[in-house]
Amino acid sequence: MSRIDRKQKRYEALVGNTSRIVDELESITNSYTQFVNENESAVLKVIPELENHPFARARSRISSQLITVAVCGAFSSGKSFLVSGLLDRLKWYK
Repeated sequence: MSRIDRKQKRYEALVGNTSRIVDELESITNSYTQFVNENESAVLKVIPELENHPFARARSRISSQLITVAVCGAFSSGKSFLVSGLLDRLKWYK
């Protein structure tokens, strides 16, 4: 199996695991929302985010191929070296 195939399999596993986590969180939130609705509580007024479908946004971000990463550090501290190493773009010379 090539290095690219291994990376693709790791990426697919990460996407699958992340999707399962979002599914579980959605299930918990839906159960909570159902509980709140059945008991006619005012909790949704306190936590309005539950009505804004945050899981649909999370699923669309999971399926996206884009990844946003911020690398911070002092001047000339090796940020570019680190990123290049992570992307396998370093050229090593003997």
